[in-house]
Amino acid sequence: MSPYELWEQKCGGSKPDYENSAMRFGSQMEPTVRELYESVSGKLWPATCFVHDQWPFLKASLDGWNGNEAIEIKCPGETTHKKALKGHVPDYYTPQLNHQFLVSGVERIHYISYFLDDFVELLVERDEAAITDLLRHELVFWDYVEKRTPPPSTEVRRDDADWMVAASAYRAAKYALDDAEKPEKVARASLALLAGGEPTIGGGVKLTPFAAKGRLDANKMLKAWEDERGEPVDTEPFRGDGYTSYKITVQR
Repeated sequence: MSPYELWEQKCGGSKPDYENSAMRFGSQMEPTVRELYESVSGKLWPATCFVHDQWPFLKASLDGWNGNEAIEIKCPGETTHKKALKGHVPDYYTPQLNHQFLVSGVERIHYISYFLDDFVELLVERDEAAITDLLRHELVFWDYVEKRTPPPSTEVRRDDADWMVAASAYRAAKYALDDAEKPEKVARASLALLAGGEPTIGGGVKLTPFAAKGRLDANKMLKAWEDERGEPVDTEPFRGDGYTSYKITVQR
């Protein structure tokens, strides 16, 4: 979400972003994962909302809170969960965690990643420099809200007929795809687990396991080549033609 889109929401000009099936799944699973973590940690972690003492427009909803600690529960897809298994909290969650640190004042946040009955706990400590920098940006943004002045934006706003028809068609297709995608991934993983690595057929589906080589790590290859040559390698001659890709976000 861009600063302009958030400004529109805060000023009452637009509704929150569309909640896809993955988001709904995470919300539905949150109580279950919280109970699981409470049984493992031996502590209660009630969901709690905080308001900043000095700046009351800063608010945070914690998935669980206990004294000077909090938990943040995520029920991501397999790719994101594997990052947690390797000990990494995805960078795109860092602003959210720092905002929770800022508003609640907790010292530690337990990042919980849950996928198919497997959960990983990673401990995140306060980063005062990052929290201070986030506060600075949030204060600047709120000044735009209070003055009802939009923040700078490079986006072109359109409501002509051609654009609106195309946007409506995309939204309808995206809703249908999102509603089907998460259940399909969960069912796929369940079938693979039940098959136990054997070719299996039944119930109108056929599961065929196959072995695949791991992907080549281009960065490791390049580093090995540079270590062998003792100098940096110019990769530009090997680069393909440039292209433009698009990220489309559905809004309510």
